[in-house]
Amino acid sequence: MLGIKKLSYERIFIQACLGWVHVGVGLGQLPSSAWNSPAWTRVTVQPARLHPPADTYYRSVGYLGWCRHPVLMHLFVANLAIWLRMLIWDGAETWLRHTHEFIPNPTTHSLDKEGRHAVHVSYDCTWQIQNPDVVEDLLRLRSCHRNSTLGIIWAEARPFVTPFVFQYCIAAAALQYALWRNPPYKSKAPSQQQRMDCRGSSKGLFLGLLVLAVGIVALILYFVLAHNPGLKEETLLVMGSAHASLLLLALLAALLALCRVGGMCASVDAEHGAATLHYILENVGLCALFIQGGCALVAALQDGTALAALSEGGRAISQGSTVLITLADAALSVAHALVQSILFHRLGQRRCSGGCPHERPGRQVVTFLAFCNLVLWVTDTFAGGRDQASAQLQLFGVLPWKLISQLTMPLVMLYRFQSTVFLLEVWHTGYGTDPK
Repeated sequence: MLGIKKLSYERIFIQACLGWVHVGVGLGQLPSSAWNSPAWTRVTVQPARLHPPADTYYRSVGYLGWCRHPVLMHLFVANLAIWLRMLIWDGAETWLRHTHEFIPNPTTHSLDKEGRHAVHVSYDCTWQIQNPDVVEDLLRLRSCHRNSTLGIIWAEARPFVTPFVFQYCIAAAALQYALWRNPPYKSKAPSQQQRMDCRGSSKGLFLGLLVLAVGIVALILYFVLAHNPGLKEETLLVMGSAHASLLLLALLAALLALCRVGGMCASVDAEHGAATLHYILENVGLCALFIQGGCALVAALQDGTALAALSEGGRAISQGSTVLITLADAALSVAHALVQSILFHRLGQRRCSGGCPHERPGRQVVTFLAFCNLVLWVTDTFAGGRDQASAQLQLFGVLPWKLISQLTMPLVMLYRFQSTVFLLEVWHTGYGTDPK
């Protein structure tokens, strides 16, 4: 388990770098806007002014004394504010796409230089609301963000970068809250070093790498075939089946690990600060996962017409199969989260050292389960929630489900990432030898 003295900036280096990428793009948007342009006042600089103090907060928080309370709480609220701002902006984008329609209106027919017939089309812009002023303001704000090459690149990359920024903000806020509750103090005690021991993990490592390779190949095929209109439904069906199969493997691995870790020695040196950080991230992620899984279960169970029409033609069979896969995926996701949370509680209380009578019980399964969570994090980050929730869209509607998914999906991704980090830390410290 992560110790409070190990919760340095480098421990969340990946998420921190991705967060700084977002900050850099935000800074780059400022000089790309003209100084005398109205867009200059609309481009925000909050990420640029709130994140630089977080670079060295770990090294200085032990020397702040009572000042650490306002400093850490400011950084905590700042990260939550950035997360909330991006959440509102994504919701506004979804609402804008839902209310703004372009109706093609062919007006002119002509012949080009080669004698081919051409149709020039104009668009009638219609709104599904009575007052279009709010939508016009959103369109002007979006045009300000897209008025340069960097803004266009950011708009195209936003669906892939935004999940990382969400995870970075939540992880940073949880880390700052944990440091506020349990501040690190300067200690002159010599730090202990622990020898790396890789015994009892070769089979789990091989199977984990195999699952990782299969997941990457499936993700590549998804991005290649999902843009083909003729293969889109089949691609989503196969991707959903692969995700459900991976959840089933992870569930079986978690159950086997629960049976195996009973032979580990009891640990009495659990650190309260690390437990605070881990439990914050785990509980927030579990709440989001239960909300998302519960909505998917309700939507799949309510869609009885598709389940009853499994024998009525290919279209009905495909629709019924999609509902069944959604039902299985949601049920397996909730069951896997429940079993894995119990496993984390057991692993946090036990440790296997040189004095234990057993030898590395459950390390193979823990290694494999860490890779399963890593593949789940990768697939949820790059392919999760993209046109794969037809049952939820039919039950809740476009806008409500988009808002629910935008609120819960980044937290579920963070839960997968935190689970991977926790299992790797258990693999390193929970099965280590006596410190030297």
